[in-house]
Amino acid sequence: NGTGDSNDFWRIEVVNRKFGNRIKVLRSRIRFIHLVTGCVLGSSGKVLPKCAKHQPGCATAQFS
Repeated sequence: NGTGDSNDFWRIEVVNRKFGNRIKVLRSRIRFIHLVTGCVLGSSGKVLPKCAKHQPGCATAQFS
């Protein structure tokens, strides 16, 4: 039905953004922070197998 729960919410932060600077679509670095756990979404550095179309693996780490 398209509804989720509180685990579906993430905050998007622009890394090293100065007040008033514009976000550059292809150059700005962003991070996704899970609102409930405070963990940051990132790459595990591993590439998934062929059945997953060689996508990069995802992992979370505690954000401080």
